[in-house]
Amino acid sequence: MMRKRFDNSLKNIRGNLVKVGEYCVSVLEQYESYTENSDENILREIADNEDFVYRQIDNINADILTLMLTQQPVAGDLRFLQSSIEIANSLKKIYSHITESVLILINLKLSKKLGNTLNEFLSILSEMLKKSNDAYLNLNKSIANEVITEDEKVDSLFAKTVDEIVFETNEKNITAMQLADLVLLFKYFERIGDRCERICKSTIEI
Repeated sequence: MMRKRFDNSLKNIRGNLVKVGEYCVSVLEQYESYTENSDENILREIADNEDFVYRQIDNINADILTLMLTQQPVAGDLRFLQSSIEIANSLKKIYSHITESVLILINLKLSKKLGNTLNEFLSILSEMLKKSNDAYLNLNKSIANEVITEDEKVDSLFAKTVDEIVFETNEKNITAMQLADLVLLFKYFERIGDRCERICKSTIEI
């Protein structure tokens, strides 16, 4: 009876983490809709929901720590709980990077080319995060390894984007502050890719 209750607790933790991951995916898709109609309300809504996401993750971490302290989990269960904490913290960082990018973008006007690049980042990252959630939910190491490999595409796209930004700086009247904001904007997306990779590495360790 005790083991069944413990297994249900583990299942709930996994399910709740996947829900947070799915919410982050939906936010990236919502972000994509901004690039189509430039409605700043979309960006403000994303930023306003940061505390909600943080509370969900903090509650999950509290549940995990309670199980670790009260149930004396065996090695396999302990690995799952430890990896789940790492995944929860990666999801928290992902939403933080999304919010920080939103706060920059509200005060920037992207060129058409950089707008298309933003869309490309969002499309790749949405798919990576979906796969990361799937890998964790089903403990699928094959999918996890796919995501780890795909992070190289994000790194390459970031390097290409920096070149695009430098080119635009030379062509247009862009201030040093605007240049820094543009690079940081896309750096946050590159970091989201790194966090997807970390989620998958944590999944592989379970």
